Amino acid sequence: KIAAEISDLNKQVVNTEATIAGINALLHDSGFQGFSLRAKEGVQNVYEVIRPDGTIAEKLSEGERNFIAFLYYYHLVRGSQRSDAVKDKIVVIDDPVSSMDSNSLFIVSTLVRNMIEVCRNNADNREPVAEGNYIKQLFILTHNAFFHREVTYNYVKKYEYVSFYLIRKRNNCSSVKLFREADPKCPTQ
Repeated sequence: KIAAEISDLNKQVVNTEATIAGINALLHDSGFQGFSLRAKEGVQNVYEVIRPDGTIAEKLSEGERNFIAFLYYYHLVRGSQRSDAVKDKIVVIDDPVSSMDSNSLFIVSTLVRNMIEVCRNNADNREPVAEGNYIKQLFILTHNAFFHREVTYNYVKKYEYVSFYLIRKRNNCSSVKLFREADPKCPTQ
């Protein structure tokens, strides 16, 4: 009974309209033209994906589904912009660019860099580059070398608040190696 009551109360708090507007503005500003979102008519707090001609986008590619999911996650992490409503967060991003084209990968990389800057505000006393400090820790997992380079190039020498790990799996056993500094003998590490 309590779970049902919590669910009903959450439906009153959720504001998909703001998320839809935020995602659409981000898509428009970045020049993305493959789809946009709109509120589903007659259903509260539900959106649908539409193509430029106004038809509902059916049979989205895996990359498109992942892109929409990441954009939604990004707005979920940002939460309310009212300072009294934003909670401290530990954010985990696990290979967000799987099956994405280069345009989507660039947009996701830019948004992840913004999240890194929000997190950096907690560790660095310089003027904040991004608004907020609600991300207290950020873990980014990827096997995509291009994505890794895109999100980390500003932080390679910032070991005072950034850590890089190499995770390898051999014979069904994982190992984790911390990198304390860049290895000039092996530039990919």
